[in-house]
Amino acid sequence: MSGKDLRMKRIFKEEKVLVLALDHGMGMGPQPGIVKPNETIAKCIQGGIDAVLTSPGIAAMYAELFAQVGLIVRLDGGFSILKGGIDRAIPCYTVEHALRIGGDAVACMGFIGGDEVQEQNSLQALANYVESCAYWQVPLMAEMIALPSDQAGITEGAKAALAVRTGVEYGADFIKTPYVSEGDAFTKAVEGSFKPVLVLGGGKVTDRELLSTVKKAVTEGARGAVIGRNIWQHAHPEKISQALSLIIHQGEEVEKAIQSAGLKE
Repeated sequence: MSGKDLRMKRIFKEEKVLVLALDHGMGMGPQPGIVKPNETIAKCIQGGIDAVLTSPGIAAMYAELFAQVGLIVRLDGGFSILKGGIDRAIPCYTVEHALRIGGDAVACMGFIGGDEVQEQNSLQALANYVESCAYWQVPLMAEMIALPSDQAGITEGAKAALAVRTGVEYGADFIKTPYVSEGDAFTKAVEGSFKPVLVLGGGKVTDRELLSTVKKAVTEGARGAVIGRNIWQHAHPEKISQALSLIIHQGEEVEKAIQSAGLKE
């Protein structure tokens, strides 16, 4: 068993995984729910999350919390909401830095589509991180996103499958990507990957919508979810974490998960 295998087991303690995404402050600042990130993280650990994706600053500041869960450190950034969106992410930190602050895995973006320079720069950065992760034996989570494309006739499902497989082909150890509801598109995207695929949470939705999407994704082959504002902006982060954990780890139905976690709609 390699060092990377051992670190993967810190994230995937079971076959599936629920990751709290709490790296938004790097570009968005102190949003409601992450003004005091340590309090939110503690509540989510109580609710049953398995790992946290966060910034190097938060990882270093609240190290005692991450003794209890897996720690995935975000390595790219370089933008704020004043100057555009996440599609402008560039490499900022090294794999070595993530190891020094106790990271079990690292994360970076991977974009396909967009303009030519955008796609090339993103995939080159991904490849560079893969090389460094191989040397240091650190798992890499690639957040694979399909940007708008000029290519006529390509479906959202086809773009999703391409995005996921691109991340795997470049050497990522597991993939974070949006759910696509077009036919059996998500199932095909997962089948085209020989590494674990995790569905991301996206924009703010209702509890039922979130849980239903995650349930569908897991049923269609996802190995779990990486959820951000739909957890940390929730009135009860520990309850929505518990409901998500029940769906991901125990295969619970949405209604039963809502009831068991004590969520009120």
